[in-house]
This record gives sequence, structure tokens and C-alpha cells, in this order.
Amino acid sequence: MDEELIKKIKESPYFDDLQAHIYSKIYELNSIKGLDTKSNAEVGETIKARAIAITILEEILSPFMNLVEKKTLTAEDIKLRGKDFGL
Repeated sequence: MDEELIKKIKESPYFDDLQAHIYSKIYELNSIKGLDTKSNAEVGETIKARAIAITILEEILSPFMNLVEKKTLTAEDIKLRGKDFGL
């Protein structure tokens, strides 16, 4: 995806809702809900399918998580951060 498109999507007022929704679905897929009534073979197949789904959802979100803009620090920022580290 183009970085400009990613920035525009992230700036959308709906992006946070979409991201939260996708993370909630990943959480659901990671749960054991519904597995207690299945046989061991069915559980194994379900877990494999869930793992694939989680990977796909994470790949969808990855361009938005990897885009980190570099921030130029001012002298004041450096002084403040230096105090945090005892410098």
C-alpha cells in the first residue's frame, strides 16, 4: 500500500473503530469459546483455521502499525528526556 493512502486511512475518524473491531475479532479467534463440544480432531482443525484467520487479519493491519513517522527532537525535548535517564 502507498504510504500516503495509509496516512489518509489512519487520519479517518472511522479508523480507530475499524481497528478496534478487527482486534476484537482476533481476540475472539484466540479464545477457546466453542471448542469444548468438539472432538480432538475437530478442535485441531478449528485451531488451524483460526490461526490462518488471525494471520490474515494481522496482515491487513500491519501496514498501519508499521508506519511510524520520524520525529525531529528539539533541544528542549533532549533535555527533558535526559532528565528521565539521570543525565
